Amino acid sequence: MRAMPAPGERFVLTADVERFPHFVATRGSKGTVADVSHGSVSLRLDDPPAGAEEWDNEIVWGDGVGRDFWEEVERLSPGDDRPQGRATDEEDEAGWLVEWDGGWETAATPEAAGKIVEAKIAKWGDVDQDDFRIVPNVPPPEDMAGRAT
Repeated sequence: MRAMPAPGERFVLTADVERFPHFVATRGSKGTVADVSHGSVSLRLDDPPAGAEEWDNEIVWGDGVGRDFWEEVERLSPGDDRPQGRATDEEDEAGWLVEWDGGWETAATPEAAGKIVEAKIAKWGDVDQDDFRIVPNVPPPEDMAGRAT
């Protein structure tokens, strides 16, 4: 079992998170852990999701759903907001990250990562290969207590 995150840690959503009837926070949204107490985690999003009030920009994973939290987020590198690696089980990890300004996607191989870049260029039209970065998807190092550092 993973340790609970600390307030102030940065994360990115790896899946859409629905908070019916208020909003759906979309994959790629970034936020900061605002509170961790009694087994619940509150993630304050940088930008309010579409359909949410400006003040309603927090997602709360209630008591006992820590596993759901780790399945729906990925820790960001301190200082530069790049994903450190998937926060889910090792067998789920993709080997490569394709990063661009405002988002990222995982791929199993460098070839698959290249195809993602090609597809984004074809879809968006106003970008080129210099707007993307392909890097290994390496999980964060863990200290002796098993908590990611």
